[in-house]
Amino acid sequence: MTVAPALSVGLRSSRAARGAVVVLVAVSLVGLLAWCLSGFRVGLGVRAAALVAASAAVALAGVMWPSVERRLRWDGRQWFVGQADRPPEDDRPAEVEVMLDLGACMLLRVRAESASGRGRVAWLAVQPGSVEGSWHGLRCALYSPRPAPGGAAADEPALPSA
Repeated sequence: MTVAPALSVGLRSSRAARGAVVVLVAVSLVGLLAWCLSGFRVGLGVRAAALVAASAAVALAGVMWPSVERRLRWDGRQWFVGQADRPPEDDRPAEVEVMLDLGACMLLRVRAESASGRGRVAWLAVQPGSVEGSWHGLRCALYSPRPAPGGAAADEPALPSA
Protein backbone atom coordinates (compact mmCIF):
# COMPACT_ATOMS: atom_id res chain seq x y z
CA MET A 1 0.00 0.00 0.00
CA THR A 2 1.11 3.51 -0.67
CA VAL A 3 0.78 6.55 1.53
CA ALA A 4 -2.01 9.00 0.66
CA PRO A 5 -0.92 12.11 -1.25
CA ALA A 6 -0.87 15.55 0.35
CA LEU A 7 -4.27 17.05 1.10
CA SER A 8 -5.74 20.19 2.61
CA VAL A 9 -9.44 20.54 3.52
CA GLY A 10 -11.43 23.22 5.26
CA LEU A 11 -13.95 22.15 7.90
CA ARG A 12 -17.12 24.11 8.63
CA SER A 13 -19.58 23.43 11.42
CA SER A 14 -21.66 20.38 10.65
CA ARG A 15 -25.42 21.02 10.79
CA ALA A 16 -26.11 17.38 11.59
CA ALA A 17 -23.65 17.40 14.50
CA ARG A 18 -25.04 20.63 15.90
CA GLY A 19 -28.57 19.29 15.62
CA ALA A 20 -27.63 16.01 17.30
CA VAL A 21 -25.97 17.82 20.20
CA VAL A 22 -28.94 20.15 20.67
CA VAL A 23 -31.36 17.21 20.66
CA LEU A 24 -29.18 15.24 23.09
CA VAL A 25 -28.93 18.15 25.53
CA ALA A 26 -32.64 18.98 25.25
CA VAL A 27 -33.72 15.37 25.87
CA SER A 28 -31.32 15.09 28.81
CA LEU A 29 -32.57 18.27 30.43
CA VAL A 30 -36.26 17.41 29.87
CA GLY A 31 -35.70 13.94 31.31
CA LEU A 32 -33.91 15.37 34.34
CA LEU A 33 -36.66 17.93 34.92
CA ALA A 34 -39.38 15.27 34.62
CA TRP A 35 -37.55 13.02 37.04
CA CYS A 36 -37.07 15.80 39.58
CA LEU A 37 -40.76 16.76 39.40
CA SER A 38 -42.04 13.18 39.55
CA GLY A 39 -41.94 13.03 43.32
CA PHE A 40 -39.68 10.00 43.26
CA ARG A 41 -37.84 9.94 46.57
CA VAL A 42 -34.10 10.00 46.14
CA GLY A 43 -31.31 11.39 48.20
CA LEU A 44 -29.66 14.73 47.72
CA GLY A 45 -26.51 13.00 46.40
CA VAL A 46 -28.41 11.39 43.52
CA ARG A 47 -30.00 14.71 42.57
CA ALA A 48 -26.58 16.38 42.73
CA ALA A 49 -25.14 13.66 40.48
CA ALA A 50 -27.98 14.24 38.01
CA LEU A 51 -27.25 17.97 38.05
CA VAL A 52 -23.56 17.28 37.36
CA ALA A 53 -24.55 14.99 34.46
CA ALA A 54 -26.80 17.70 33.01
CA SER A 55 -24.01 20.24 33.37
CA ALA A 56 -21.66 17.86 31.58
CA ALA A 57 -24.18 17.57 28.71
CA VAL A 58 -24.30 21.36 28.40
CA ALA A 59 -20.48 21.52 28.50
CA LEU A 60 -20.30 18.85 25.80
CA ALA A 61 -22.67 20.91 23.69
CA GLY A 62 -20.30 23.85 24.04
CA VAL A 63 -17.28 21.76 23.06
CA MET A 64 -19.01 20.15 20.08
CA TRP A 65 -20.18 23.51 18.74
CA PRO A 66 -17.03 24.80 17.03
CA SER A 67 -16.83 28.55 16.78
CA VAL A 68 -14.06 28.72 14.18
CA GLU A 69 -13.63 27.08 10.84
CA ARG A 70 -10.63 24.76 10.81
CA ARG A 71 -8.23 23.37 8.27
CA LEU A 72 -6.83 19.84 8.28
CA ARG A 73 -3.71 19.26 6.24
CA TRP A 74 -1.94 16.01 5.44
CA ASP A 75 1.53 16.42 3.93
CA GLY A 76 2.05 12.72 3.21
CA ARG A 77 3.84 12.15 6.53
CA GLN A 78 1.97 14.08 9.22
CA TRP A 79 -1.32 15.82 9.99
CA PHE A 80 -1.56 19.54 10.72
CA VAL A 81 -4.50 21.52 12.09
CA GLY A 82 -5.15 25.23 12.00
CA GLN A 83 -7.75 27.92 11.68
CA ALA A 84 -9.06 28.42 8.15
CA ASP A 85 -8.63 32.21 8.33
CA ARG A 86 -4.90 31.96 9.14
CA PRO A 87 -2.03 31.05 6.82
CA PRO A 88 -1.04 27.35 6.58
CA GLU A 89 2.34 28.20 8.14
CA ASP A 90 0.50 28.73 11.46
CA ASP A 91 -0.90 25.17 11.45
CA ARG A 92 0.23 22.91 14.31
CA PRO A 93 1.27 19.25 14.03
CA ALA A 94 -1.53 16.97 15.17
CA GLU A 95 -2.66 13.40 15.63
CA VAL A 96 -5.98 12.72 13.91
CA GLU A 97 -7.98 9.61 14.78
CA VAL A 98 -11.31 8.41 13.44
CA MET A 99 -13.41 7.64 16.52
CA LEU A 100 -16.71 6.95 14.74
CA ASP A 101 -17.36 6.37 11.05
CA LEU A 102 -20.97 6.12 9.88
CA GLY A 103 -20.12 6.43 6.20
CA ALA A 104 -21.91 9.73 5.64
CA CYS A 105 -20.33 11.35 8.69
CA MET A 106 -17.33 10.84 10.94
CA LEU A 107 -16.29 11.91 14.41
CA LEU A 108 -12.59 12.80 14.55
CA ARG A 109 -10.42 13.31 17.60
CA VAL A 110 -7.70 15.83 16.82
CA ARG A 111 -4.87 16.22 19.31
CA ALA A 112 -2.79 19.23 18.32
CA GLU A 113 0.59 20.08 19.76
CA SER A 114 0.68 23.39 21.59
CA ALA A 115 3.48 25.75 22.55
CA SER A 116 3.36 24.45 26.13
CA GLY A 117 3.95 20.89 24.90
CA ARG A 118 0.56 19.62 26.08
CA GLY A 119 -1.70 18.17 23.45
CA ARG A 120 -4.98 20.01 23.03
CA VAL A 121 -7.90 17.78 22.01
CA ALA A 122 -10.74 18.81 19.72
CA TRP A 123 -13.63 16.65 18.58
CA LEU A 124 -14.72 17.34 15.02
CA ALA A 125 -17.88 16.00 13.44
CA VAL A 126 -17.42 16.02 9.67
CA GLN A 127 -19.66 15.13 6.76
CA PRO A 128 -19.44 15.79 3.02
CA GLY A 129 -21.32 19.10 3.32
CA SER A 130 -18.98 20.41 6.03
CA VAL A 131 -15.75 19.63 4.14
CA GLU A 132 -14.39 22.23 1.74
CA GLY A 133 -12.31 20.04 -0.50
CA SER A 134 -12.31 16.34 -1.27
CA TRP A 135 -14.41 14.21 1.12
CA HIS A 136 -13.06 11.08 -0.57
CA GLY A 137 -9.48 12.37 -0.32
CA LEU A 138 -9.96 13.08 3.40
CA ARG A 139 -11.27 9.57 4.02
CA CYS A 140 -8.37 8.07 2.05
CA ALA A 141 -5.81 10.10 4.02
CA LEU A 142 -7.41 9.15 7.34
CA TYR A 143 -7.30 5.43 6.57
CA SER A 144 -4.03 5.24 4.64
CA PRO A 145 -0.98 3.64 6.25
CA ARG A 146 1.40 6.02 7.99
CA PRO A 147 4.99 6.17 6.78
CA ALA A 148 7.58 4.62 9.07
CA PRO A 149 9.80 7.04 11.01
CA GLY A 150 12.78 6.21 8.79
CA GLY A 151 10.95 7.27 5.64
CA ALA A 152 9.81 3.90 4.25
CA ALA A 153 6.11 3.16 4.02
CA ALA A 154 4.66 1.42 7.07
CA ASP A 155 4.18 -1.92 5.31
CA GLU A 156 7.53 -1.98 3.51
CA PRO A 157 10.37 -3.84 5.23
CA ALA A 158 13.41 -1.76 6.04
CA LEU A 159 16.45 -2.53 3.87
CA PRO A 160 19.48 -3.75 5.75
CA SER A 161 22.29 -1.22 5.89
CA ALA A 162 25.58 -2.13 4.25
